[in-house]
Amino acid sequence: MRVVGLFGAAALVTVALPCSADIPASSQHYNNSKYQFSVEIPNYLLGCVSENTDDGVAIPLDNHTGCKSVTDHPPYATVYGSYNVATRVKTADELARLYCRGPEVWRTVPLRNWTLGGRTAAGCRLYVDRDGIEIKLMTLRKTDPQDSEAWIEVGAYLSTTASRYDRDLRVFRKIMQTIRIAPDRPRK
Repeated sequence: MRVVGLFGAAALVTVALPCSADIPASSQHYNNSKYQFSVEIPNYLLGCVSENTDDGVAIPLDNHTGCKSVTDHPPYATVYGSYNVATRVKTADELARLYCRGPEVWRTVPLRNWTLGGRTAAGCRLYVDRDGIEIKLMTLRKTDPQDSEAWIEVGAYLSTTASRYDRDLRVFRKIMQTIRIAPDRPRK
């Protein structure tokens, strides 16, 4: 397996630093100690991470893409973590309302009854440009029940095309089923 460099900060709204570092891994398991989540990457796909940040993993769904600028070339999936400082929201639904829009979006379909790491998730399916389809799902991990700025957003994202949507959605769902998120911290 190859784990290669990628990723930028602002959740998945703007993710696109070039891949440049090969970090050998003994399995297809990605563990993020910073945001306390993990995911299994199917053994026939690559996992791409940044050598500069540890925000998540991008998974090119087309084996011809590789990790170089993977988020510039659909199809790909990502699983990421981010601190909730910028948004200060208190629910996954509030996150979805923030992230499920954009100037290139011509249709938005809210997604209900999805989970990430056993937690209720909120999100949307976005139709972008002429042929693009994106799925954004997110949940919150409460690291300090009193301070929503200290909470962690964990999300999953799919970027694909209409012709690949059904096939890529099946792989995305398999990936999502393997996401594990650390428990919330108890109230003090």
